Amino acid sequence: MDFRDLQFKIHHFDRLDSTNIHAHEMGRKGELGNYDVIWADYQEKGKGQRSNVWVSNPSDNLLVSIVLKLDIDVPKAYFLNKLVASIIYDLLDNMAVEGMSIKWPNDILIKGEKVCGILIENSIQGYQINQSIVGIGLNVNQLVFPDFERSATSLNKELGRQIHLRSILDALLDLFKKKLKLLFEDVEQIDELYHQRLYGKDQEKQFKIGNNEVTGLIRGVDASGQLLLEIEGEIVKFGEKELRFID
Repeated sequence: MDFRDLQFKIHHFDRLDSTNIHAHEMGRKGELGNYDVIWADYQEKGKGQRSNVWVSNPSDNLLVSIVLKLDIDVPKAYFLNKLVASIIYDLLDNMAVEGMSIKWPNDILIKGEKVCGILIENSIQGYQINQSIVGIGLNVNQLVFPDFERSATSLNKELGRQIHLRSILDALLDLFKKKLKLLFEDVEQIDELYHQRLYGKDQEKQFKIGNNEVTGLIRGVDASGQLLLEIEGEIVKFGEKELRFID
């Protein structure tokens, strides 16, 4: 499939509860089209993984939700997650950012610090995903962050300069146009790129599983989005709510 000529329609707002929530509201009203982009300067209730809150200073960072109605089969759902993570990695790589990695399930890190979070919400009908709302929060110009569990950084902190948010958004959408075809033509390439960039791949990391701290080797992420850990010589699969990283 060729997505190079698709047109994204950008809806820009000064303030929203969250871009994902607003996209859902537009959908309920019948106002949401394919390739609509909801962009907010500030989110009052920014959403992250595991019901976490995404914190962002007004007008400092890129807060967007991209609507994709691709009719992909349900088993390909996590390939979309992997593709979006790799698109953001490419976006930063094109800006000469160094030390990046993709942290399972949905974060982008720079030198171990969080710079981007992804939240994809899928609507499923039968055997197909008929709509995906791809929420992206990218730290761009913010310089001071709250004391998160994992420390945060921004493009400004890493590159030492202010960055125009619209230019970042345009570059991001251009990459979507170039890369979406991989979902239909080459999911193996998506998987390969993702694993080349995966935080801690084939390294020992510390995890909290229930009340226990364990050491495991990260071996990869399977097609359903489960983390593959080698613990005492055995490969064990974990969903995103079943463990958390300590380091």
